[in-house]
Amino acid sequence: MTPAHLSALVGVTLTGGYHAVDEVEKVLAAGFEVQSRHTVSGDQEREARLLLASR
Repeated sequence: MTPAHLSALVGVTLTGGYHAVDEVEKVLAAGFEVQSRHTVSGDQEREARLLLASR
Protein backbone atom coordinates (compact mmCIF):
# COMPACT_ATOMS: atom_id res chain seq x y z
CA MET A 1 0.00 0.00 0.00
CA THR A 2 1.39 3.41 -1.00
CA PRO A 3 1.28 6.13 1.69
CA ALA A 4 -0.93 9.12 1.01
CA HIS A 5 0.77 12.27 -0.27
CA LEU A 6 0.59 15.10 2.26
CA SER A 7 0.48 18.61 0.80
CA ALA A 8 1.46 20.14 4.15
CA LEU A 9 2.85 19.06 7.51
CA VAL A 10 0.36 17.11 9.61
CA GLY A 11 0.44 17.20 13.42
CA VAL A 12 -0.31 13.96 15.26
CA THR A 13 -0.71 13.31 18.98
CA LEU A 14 -0.40 9.71 20.15
CA THR A 15 -1.45 8.70 23.66
CA GLY A 16 -1.39 5.23 25.17
CA GLY A 17 0.84 2.54 26.59
CA TYR A 18 4.55 2.68 25.81
CA HIS A 19 4.48 -0.31 23.46
CA ALA A 20 1.39 0.87 21.56
CA VAL A 21 2.77 4.38 20.97
CA ASP A 22 6.12 2.96 19.83
CA GLU A 23 4.42 0.59 17.39
CA VAL A 24 2.28 3.35 15.85
CA GLU A 25 5.37 5.57 15.48
CA LYS A 26 7.18 2.73 13.64
CA VAL A 27 4.27 2.26 11.23
CA LEU A 28 4.07 6.01 10.53
CA ALA A 29 7.84 6.18 9.99
CA ALA A 30 7.58 3.48 7.33
CA GLY A 31 5.46 5.76 5.14
CA PHE A 32 6.25 9.32 6.17
CA GLU A 33 9.05 11.54 7.38
CA VAL A 34 8.43 11.83 11.12
CA GLN A 35 9.72 14.61 13.37
CA SER A 36 9.27 14.22 17.11
CA ARG A 37 8.09 17.51 18.59
CA HIS A 38 7.39 16.60 22.20
CA THR A 39 7.17 13.49 24.34
CA VAL A 40 5.76 13.13 27.85
CA SER A 41 6.03 9.89 29.77
CA GLY A 42 4.06 8.81 32.81
CA ASP A 43 3.88 5.66 34.93
CA GLN A 44 1.88 3.57 32.45
CA GLU A 45 1.32 5.92 29.53
CA ARG A 46 3.19 7.96 26.95
CA GLU A 47 2.16 10.96 24.87
CA ALA A 48 4.07 11.75 21.69
CA ARG A 49 3.50 14.77 19.45
CA LEU A 50 4.76 14.30 15.92
CA LEU A 51 4.89 16.16 12.62
CA LEU A 52 4.42 14.06 9.49
CA ALA A 53 5.57 14.99 5.99
CA SER A 54 5.54 13.16 2.67
CA ARG A 55 8.78 11.54 1.56
